Amino acid sequence: EKDKLHFNSILKYQDSLFLLFHKNGDSEILEIGLTDFQFKNRIKDIGNCNHNIVIYKNHLYSISTQTGKLIRHSFESKESQFVDLHTNFGKFFLRGMKEIDGRLFIALSKRITTIGYLKTAKHCFILEYDLETQRICDEHFLDLNETILDMA
Repeated sequence: EKDKLHFNSILKYQDSLFLLFHKNGDSEILEIGLTDFQFKNRIKDIGNCNHNIVIYKNHLYSISTQTGKLIRHSFESKESQFVDLHTNFGKFFLRGMKEIDGRLFIALSKRITTIGYLKTAKHCFILEYDLETQRICDEHFLDLNETILDMA
């Protein structure tokens, strides 16, 4: 409840650092210069409790844990699109994303709240999202009794 502002993802891309932070639950991304640390850009209204940043073909991607959406932000048009990855917020949450060969691998863990703490039970999924077709192309069931909180 006291955690009102924190950074949770950092991405180095070309001559910039992209810093994703939570501000009272809402997420924003700051772009700063890699060598001089001067402000370059701010991307607002990208979701709630976002995690992870990927840049692929002039687009920035992030996942919103609280809404179950993938954000796709165009550097050219400065517009953002939101893609529903799942709609069962009571059962799963998004956390962890990695791009490999034009596909995003996105983790979904089962949500069980016990006395204010987030725990998981029984299984998780890895979604494969094709960045060329902009569609989920595969889903992998993982028989884990753990929470996936990030992917490296």
